[in-house]
Amino acid sequence: MKLGCLDELREPLFAARLLREETLLAPIRPGTRAALGAETLRANHKLTAPGAPLSDGVLHATVQQGLAADGAEISEASLRALAETCGDGARRTGPGVPFHGRAAPTAPRVPHLLAEIVQTVSSPVAIEIWPPPARAFALHFLLRLVQPFACDSVALAMLAEAQLLAADGFPADVFLLPSPAVVGEPRAGHPDPDALVVARAHALVEGVAATRERVRAETARAVLLAWGRERAAGLNARQERLLAYLASDPGARRMRFEDYVGLHSGRRSPSLRSLQRDWKGLREAGWLVERDGEARLSTAPLERGAGTTS
Repeated sequence: MKLGCLDELREPLFAARLLREETLLAPIRPGTRAALGAETLRANHKLTAPGAPLSDGVLHATVQQGLAADGAEISEASLRALAETCGDGARRTGPGVPFHGRAAPTAPRVPHLLAEIVQTVSSPVAIEIWPPPARAFALHFLLRLVQPFACDSVALAMLAEAQLLAADGFPADVFLLPSPAVVGEPRAGHPDPDALVVARAHALVEGVAATRERVRAETARAVLLAWGRERAAGLNARQERLLAYLASDPGARRMRFEDYVGLHSGRRSPSLRSLQRDWKGLREAGWLVERDGEARLSTAPLERGAGTTS
C-alpha cells in the first residue's frame, strides 16, 4: 500500500500535537481532569464497538499497551490479542462486510493479507517515514478492508488505532476518537487509503481541539470561582453567590430572573430594584447570557480582560 499524500498531513498533525501538549499541561483541578477523562473514555468506548459494546476497561488496557515500551510494535499476535478483546480472535471464515466500496476478501486470502498488513505497517520505511498517526490510520484502514478476524472489524480497527496513537503520546482520555463514519470517500469506486488517512487526521485535530476548548472552559470557571471573591471583581455578595451557583455545575445550570428574585424572598429581602441591578450588572459585564428567558454562565469576560460590574 502506498500513501501519496503524507505531505498534506503535516499541518493537521502538527496542530494536533500542539493542542494535545497544551491540553495536557493545562492546570485544572484533579477532579475536573478525572471527570473529563472518564467522560471522553466513555465516548471512545462507545465508538469502538457501536453494535456490541466492549467490556469495561478494554480501551484503557489497549491504551496502556500502547504506552508500554513495545506499544508501537504490530504483529499478528498483537492483533489477535486485540481481536480477542473484541470478542473473537479466530480467523474470519465468513464473507465479511463491504467497506470503502469493495467487498471483503474471501476467507482463504485472509492469512496472506494479514501478513501483508503486518509487513506494511511494521516495515522500517513505515516506522521511519510515516507520521505515527498516519501509521495508525493506515492500520485502521487495512483492518477494516481485510477483516482478518471473526470479531467486529470496526471495534478491532478502532482499538488498533488507539493503541498506536497512545504509543505516539495521544492518550484516549484526552482526545475523542473520530466516528467510524469518518473514513473518506473511495476514489473512482476503489478503496482509497489516502482518503481515510486525511479524513481521520482532520477528525483527530477536531477531537483534540474540542477537548482543549472544554479544558479551557473548566479552567475559566475555576478562575471565576476564585476571582469572584476579590474586591477587584466588583461583585456584591448576591452576585458572587449566583455566579458560584452557575459555575459549580458547568453547562447544566440555568436561572430565570424570577427564580433569582424568589431566592431572596423574606422579611429582610433586598428590594426588587436592587435585584434588577444585580442581574443587569452581570448581564452587561458579560457574565450572564440569556436565551428563552433563562440565563447561563459565560466566562467570556475572562478572555477579553473585562468582567467587572462596577
